[in-house]
Amino acid sequence: MKNTLTKVLSATALCFSLSSHAALIQVSATDTAPGSSSYLAPGAGDVGGFPTPYSPGSLIQPQNLFDAMDDIRIGSRLDLSALDRNSDNGDPALGWDLDQLEWFTEFYYFDTLLDDWQQVTSWYAFISWDQVETWQADPQLTGVDFWTGDVRGFLTDNSWLSGDWLAVSSFEGASNTVNNTFFSVRDPAAVAEPASLALFGLALAGIGIRRRKQQPL
Repeated sequence: MKNTLTKVLSATALCFSLSSHAALIQVSATDTAPGSSSYLAPGAGDVGGFPTPYSPGSLIQPQNLFDAMDDIRIGSRLDLSALDRNSDNGDPALGWDLDQLEWFTEFYYFDTLLDDWQQVTSWYAFISWDQVETWQADPQLTGVDFWTGDVRGFLTDNSWLSGDWLAVSSFEGASNTVNNTFFSVRDPAAVAEPASLALFGLALAGIGIRRRKQQPL
């Protein structure tokens, strides 16, 4: 049942999955408030060099409806001035590294046959606290951007299953940093059907016009 999701998520923010994929993150100077959003990253490649919705001059818009072959990424941002390694570190006994600021995202798919959420994959991103403190000394830098890489590379057939998805992100396992991002992937057949009907309608209209032109005056 969907109400079992709360029980599942309460544990996931405190542990690391074997399916995690590590990535470095970058810093950006922007006034965008911290938060979480799903978005489609343009182009090809992986996390290196990709902007997030929070990057300066970014034209990426948060969205929640995608196609199966889209590169869907989750982005979060932390306020640099509010970070402190002495108070913002997770419990080492639960796998959190005291020398790194860490972010963890798990992707769940709602299986309609089982009527329950199923974890599919996860993403682990990090940056050293030494680097964070260096950035904090720069008045032009206001936030740290975290984002998942090309998650499709870890999905069956390199594509998203059509239906409902949920990405659960958190920093250092802290419950007050958990962000739930829901998004949906369109069924290719359902998307193609209206287009096919439209083409069929145009074809019928064309036939009708042709017949009228062929009628004698």
